Amino acid sequence: MSLKTLSKRIPTNEEGIFFKQIINENAKEVDKVYIIRYRKNNSDKLKTIGKYSQGIRINYCKQIRNEILTKLRLGEEHQ
Repeated sequence: MSLKTLSKRIPTNEEGIFFKQIINENAKEVDKVYIIRYRKNNSDKLKTIGKYSQGIRINYCKQIRNEILTKLRLGEEHQ
């Protein structure tokens, strides 16, 4: 089975959280990859969090994004 990740980021209802669809050869969605976006030094940064099939959900992405934003606000360096 051949899987393909589509390039279009689809926004969720949460700010800064997106997903990309993973489709099979029949163009049927079989999974999602979650991505968060945040600003660091006046430039947008994207970070892939993980796949829906691996247990990653929007609430977890929101938690990770909030941790990153808090560290940036407090001046701690984030990798």
